[in-house]
Amino acid sequence: MMMRPVQSGCDSFLFSRYKTWILAVYIFGMLLTSIIPMSYQGGGAPFWAKLDPSAQNMLHVPMFMIFVFLFSRVLADGISRIYMRWFAVAGGAILFGVILECVQSVIPGRYPSFADVLLNILGVGLGFMVLIVLRYGRKKKAEPKDIIP
Repeated sequence: MMMRPVQSGCDSFLFSRYKTWILAVYIFGMLLTSIIPMSYQGGGAPFWAKLDPSAQNMLHVPMFMIFVFLFSRVLADGISRIYMRWFAVAGGAILFGVILECVQSVIPGRYPSFADVLLNILGVGLGFMVLIVLRYGRKKKAEPKDIIP
């Protein structure tokens, strides 16, 4: 009788089945929030414009941490070598952040910022730290035979 391996929370049936769609919707949301003008003169949304600019900038970090997690899970099926996958995720996430800043340069009421790119890179780095902790940071539970009396 074969035993089925237990899936972790991030690899549940629904997540594993729809992870590409979840990533696509998340990317669409990132694009949408990046093209909303931030000033009232540019026709910006009032709820966005009321946020403190430093708070708006700090949202880049968790946004890219989540992006790294989702992107790495999608690429897990296609790229078997972990370091190649992480290289692809890091390169893709940083490139996506730079593209978002370039798109903002043509949106009235939006301004590209090198600081935003650095915050995106910080989010990518912290996202990888979370992935490393999730992958390697699990402590093996001591089995009774491992305990010395």
